[in-house]
Amino acid sequence: VSVRKRVVKIFRDVCLTQPSFSRIPDICSRLLRRIHDEESIRKLVLETFQQLWFSPSRSQQDVRQRVQTIIDVLVDAQKQNYTWLENLVKEFLHTNDKQSIDDKKKVREQRKDVLKAIQDIVDELVESILKIESANDQVSSNKMVATFIALYALGKAKPENVLPHVSTIVEYLNIKCTSYNDNIIVQYVAKILEFTVSTIVEYLNIKCTSYNDNIIVQYVAKILEFTVPLMKSASASIIYSLEGSLTKLLLVSGQLVIHSSIACLSAVIRLSKNTQLVKDVFVRYHCKF
Repeated sequence: VSVRKRVVKIFRDVCLTQPSFSRIPDICSRLLRRIHDEESIRKLVLETFQQLWFSPSRSQQDVRQRVQTIIDVLVDAQKQNYTWLENLVKEFLHTNDKQSIDDKKKVREQRKDVLKAIQDIVDELVESILKIESANDQVSSNKMVATFIALYALGKAKPENVLPHVSTIVEYLNIKCTSYNDNIIVQYVAKILEFTVSTIVEYLNIKCTSYNDNIIVQYVAKILEFTVPLMKSASASIIYSLEGSLTKLLLVSGQLVIHSSIACLSAVIRLSKNTQLVKDVFVRYHCKF
């Protein structure tokens, strides 16, 4: 155990002091294999990744380096599984009710740093997608897959971070699937959009007590209008939630929101084939007047 701890510490020092070293992705992959070791080693490995990727960044170049390393590690880990990054984030955001007040305070501060780091990484991942797309080879294809996997794993931690990038991400649902990697990309884009749409839907239910509230709801409906038709694999719960929220909007909102709500509901119904809802909404809306 002591030997492994020394090795982990050496690897950690290399990662933190030489982040651009070409062997960093390989070192990270090896460290990840030790994450299920006994508690002392596991704790050391987690601390290493927190400092390496999920601590406050010093510069934009620092963020780019983190993203590049994450992508490279994911490419290397494709032969194993894609879940390690998601599990890593869960570890850093996990809270324990049994902790002392001081420990809870420390965890809250750590959580803020982790979420801020995730936001920076998500933004840079989207930039990376656009850069990687310009190259057309197998290496770039593998990196593109890894980038969307990272976007999924990190975006789930706080879907609001993905919202500004929905219009960019949704375009990748339309790619022509001619390879295994293309199918993986579309799969993860659909997953990303599903948890993002779940977050957006919540904004449809805000109580419109001001002009700004109406504007927010109007644009949420517009975002969903172009997003939903592409989500052919959306879960039934998402569709049901959308139908309910949009129907309510049609019945209680003013003219500012109604047009966007109708367009969005039409997109949802084309997906769900719930034609009965059209009749029900028409009857209920007609009865209002």
